[in-house]
Amino acid sequence: MRQASRSLVVTIVALFWATGFCQAASVTLVPAPADLSALQIGDTISIDVVLNGLAAGDELEFLGVTVGFDAPPLGTATNFTPGTIVPDPAGFVGFDTPGIADGSFDAFFTLSGIDRITTNGTFFSFDIQAVSVGSGQIGFSFADALRSDFTSPGVTTGPALRFTVVPLPNQVISGGVLMALLVGGHLLRHRSHYQLQHN
Repeated sequence: MRQASRSLVVTIVALFWATGFCQAASVTLVPAPADLSALQIGDTISIDVVLNGLAAGDELEFLGVTVGFDAPPLGTATNFTPGTIVPDPAGFVGFDTPGIADGSFDAFFTLSGIDRITTNGTFFSFDIQAVSVGSGQIGFSFADALRSDFTSPGVTTGPALRFTVVPLPNQVISGGVLMALLVGGHLLRHRSHYQLQHN
């Protein structure tokens, strides 16, 4: 009975340790500007992909993150920049296709071949420009990592960012002027037709 109780206690402690102290790392998106609800065509969004929750002593041999977004209204991702946690830019690669921004780090390609990610912080940054009116999301479609022993710590992803691109003020004015001209033209034609009938 004592042995069974001891085994139960050990199991509970192990589960508590696994769930409470060995939490997976996570990645989140930090945009600038922070408010994406009223972007205008030509505005640029700068996105930081931030790593959090990397446990002390963990060293990442590989980290890969793919961010997806609605394109259009957003254009192609540009200006990929490795962040502060990347020990050697030679090990980082940024890749873009329409609607995709992908960043990966592999220690094998660093100059030493063994420089690994050991801290939390910005993994990489990129820019996207608003190119047309509309709304959508910017969010993660993939995230994974490998430790130096090639086991995975697990990587969770933060929430998607919602954005809206609104018409430029002069576009709204132009639209209003066009509508006024169309209505005015219709009324003028109607009046001319009425005068012809009654003359």
